[in-house]
Amino acid sequence: MSMLKSLLLVFVLLFGLLQYKLWFSANGMTHTLQLKHQISRQTQINARLSERNQTLAREIDALKSNKSAMESLARQKLGMIKDNETYYQFVAPSKLAKSDTSAT
Repeated sequence: MSMLKSLLLVFVLLFGLLQYKLWFSANGMTHTLQLKHQISRQTQINARLSERNQTLAREIDALKSNKSAMESLARQKLGMIKDNETYYQFVAPSKLAKSDTSAT
């Protein structure tokens, strides 16, 4: 009977040790769940970046094949104007008033 109890105790201790390794070791379930969460988050980031890359590729194609798209981009981003056009810049009154009072 004593041998049976000691064998049962060894098995219980071994089972406890295996459970500890399963849940709390460096390669256990906790670490695995953290890695799955990181993979999920990175997959979402990659999907957003892939969409952005596709949008940029469409813009590049439009700029290569469409002169009006290139002209529109130059006007919006670079402030370019055509020949015989007059450029007007409107300044907000609050900015104008502040610069007049600081000069005196």
